[in-house]
Amino acid sequence: MSLTGAALTLPGIAGLILTMAMAVDANVLIYERMREEQANGRGPALAIDAGFARALVTIIDSHVTQIGVALILFWFGHGPVRGFAWTLSIGVVTSVIQRNARHSILYRDLVPPRAAQKAADLTET
Repeated sequence: MSLTGAALTLPGIAGLILTMAMAVDANVLIYERMREEQANGRGPALAIDAGFARALVTIIDSHVTQIGVALILFWFGHGPVRGFAWTLSIGVVTSVIQRNARHSILYRDLVPPRAAQKAADLTET
């Protein structure tokens, strides 16, 4: 952060807290979509895949908006405002990376291979 002239102050910590809140919101969106898919009669593999896919547009929209605001704050702000923008940007990027990794872990490792194959067969037809 010192390379960019940002400082980790109370506003920077607020950026971290806001990032965590947005990550929790993304998780709530994903899991509610999964629950809806299971209520519609889809199996675990299809519910996981559809839950992540259906929530993706909303999550991308909120993260792009956050990055845009962070860029504007970083461009026009000084000191603590830059710290807020910097921590917010780092948090958004790590949240997106974590979301994609979690999706692959859930889909590939936790769902039994037989259920995943059945889901792939259903999506091809």
